[in-house]
Amino acid sequence: AIFGTKYTLECLKERDFLPHFAIVAEPTSVEKFGDMIKVGRRGSINGILRVFGKQGHVAYPKKCVNPVELIAPYLSQIAGYELDKGSAEFEPSKLVITDIRGGLEVVNVTPNDLKIMFNVRNSTQTSLEDLRQYLENLLSKIPHSLELNQSSKPFLTNKQSRIVQRIAKVLESKNGFAPKFSTSGGTSDARYFAEYGVSVVECGVCNDSIHSINERVRLSEVESLQNAFLTLLAQWNL
Repeated sequence: AIFGTKYTLECLKERDFLPHFAIVAEPTSVEKFGDMIKVGRRGSINGILRVFGKQGHVAYPKKCVNPVELIAPYLSQIAGYELDKGSAEFEPSKLVITDIRGGLEVVNVTPNDLKIMFNVRNSTQTSLEDLRQYLENLLSKIPHSLELNQSSKPFLTNKQSRIVQRIAKVLESKNGFAPKFSTSGGTSDARYFAEYGVSVVECGVCNDSIHSINERVRLSEVESLQNAFLTLLAQWNL
């Protein structure tokens, strides 16, 4: 990413030599080669919310400010909350809590502060600033801090664009069935092309063993992918 696709695109931009179209050979197929291509991806926003209180002994609760009690009324509006309704291309952007911690791991002392970590796989309908505004408005009455970081931005390539239609046509002609257009899954280097306005699509082998023990691909699928790319190039101007 940083010293690969991203750096290359920066250099191409400086030389005014950015491509009009791009294909990223991510493993996009599901059950058989060519049954799915990706025309977009959700983004990823990482967040850390800290709620501040005052540590104290449980026998004297009036002297404590318990951050757990402060955040409790709002948790149902944070955990699993959908920031938008989704669309035909994307699922709703959901706020998913991944970690909550605070206190001294004892039963008689209340925490001084509480840390909540979360992630939002956001569609093009919700931005980092939308998320920030929602949480700041929701928690305006309790002492807190909020850190947000967008590790990748969402994108959606026009399904009628030349690259999408051409690669779909090639796959259908070779496989006998049309590929499904999808935006599911995590992120890929395609996001960097999209940021530069390059029309990008992802097309690759099956991902049934992705990031698992003995991760592997079938050589026959690699060969089929190569043939599809060669056919695409040969027929590009037809």
